[in-house]
Amino acid sequence: MDISSSSYRWDSITAEHLGYWINRLPHLRTPFLTIAKPRPGVQHPEFVQTYWESGQEFTFEWWNYSRPGLHRVCTVISAQRLVQLIHSWLDGDDSQLESEQWAEEYFKVKIRKR
Repeated sequence: MDISSSSYRWDSITAEHLGYWINRLPHLRTPFLTIAKPRPGVQHPEFVQTYWESGQEFTFEWWNYSRPGLHRVCTVISAQRLVQLIHSWLDGDDSQLESEQWAEEYFKVKIRKR
């Protein structure tokens, strides 16, 4: 596992630490958190990331390269709910993620050719 928030990095995290860092996001220079899980036999890891937007509102993304086309984005309006989502995902339980209201469209990065 690889976890990063701004310039901080860890290789493991508890639910309590996760809650602490999610609640700290508004105070960081770059308010985001990324957690990657390597998958045996898969080149790219599955990962989740979240961005603090304002108050208790977060943009949450779920990427899974082993399942083509799985990039989902939703808005989570509670740090506690965000901890639940991420912690269940870390435990291998995607049911919490599946129950969220995912956006139909999301921001796509455009790559410029030189």
